[in-house]
Amino acid sequence: MEVVRNWIIMLAALALSIIAFLLIEPTLLSTQGDFGPTVMQAQSPVAACLAMLAALIVGTIIAVGVARIFQASTGLLVLGIGLGWLALQLQTIQHVALHGSFNWLVLEGLIWSVVILAIVVIMARSTGPMVQPMLDPGEAVPDWAASTEAIKMGAAGIAALPIVWIIAQSPLKGQVLAATIIGSVAAGLVGRLVAPTVQPYLLFAGVCLFGALGQWVAGIMIPPDQMEGMVTSGLLPHIALPLPIDYAAGSLIGVPLGLQWGSSFLRKDDPSSQEPTAASS
Repeated sequence: MEVVRNWIIMLAALALSIIAFLLIEPTLLSTQGDFGPTVMQAQSPVAACLAMLAALIVGTIIAVGVARIFQASTGLLVLGIGLGWLALQLQTIQHVALHGSFNWLVLEGLIWSVVILAIVVIMARSTGPMVQPMLDPGEAVPDWAASTEAIKMGAAGIAALPIVWIIAQSPLKGQVLAATIIGSVAAGLVGRLVAPTVQPYLLFAGVCLFGALGQWVAGIMIPPDQMEGMVTSGLLPHIALPLPIDYAAGSLIGVPLGLQWGSSFLRKDDPSSQEPTAASS
């Protein structure tokens, strides 16, 4: 009965998360009259930003509730699926290239980095640490925001970009969202291995940050007079195909999976088990 109850709770939470984000879809109409592709380039950016903020607050409350029943990664998964469901309804990068601005796209990516970091920290404060730090006896836990280990963890977000480049072969929404999820799994794995002693909160923001930087580089590499031709011929750089909301949803879904995968490679020797061997030698 408990298993059935847990499944009902999970499915209900997923449905509520998806509904919370789909309800704001009408606020994301672009200047061309169709949905998306970004919040800041909607017909009414202020209304779109306020609606997205409201949906994120509702989604985070749902995610915290789920995390208290299950675990933090499950709560983030519920929130990420809701956000990703909305992302699937929006236009592709081609719309930005033809009718929008890469500069606004990069700015939105940076804002998503801050928003996702805030959500993850709220989740951690509400439900407890996200991973078990692999510390030596007596070793202090590094600060999650202002330590060398934290910088390593955040920098591991760059590991998502090569995966995105390989997988995102077209601007189709399902493909680019899958690319950011799998790329975030890779980032979570790398982050856990290179910085096993620190909480991974900066890593979620790092994926969004490096995604925005990748789009900035792609934007400055494309001459304005060649933009339309590259869109028509499908030659936009792969790294630019996911939108900021894709990276945000991908990090919420993929990073926890990568962290769990990385944890399976980490082992700390038990000092008490080594004492007899040392004595016998």
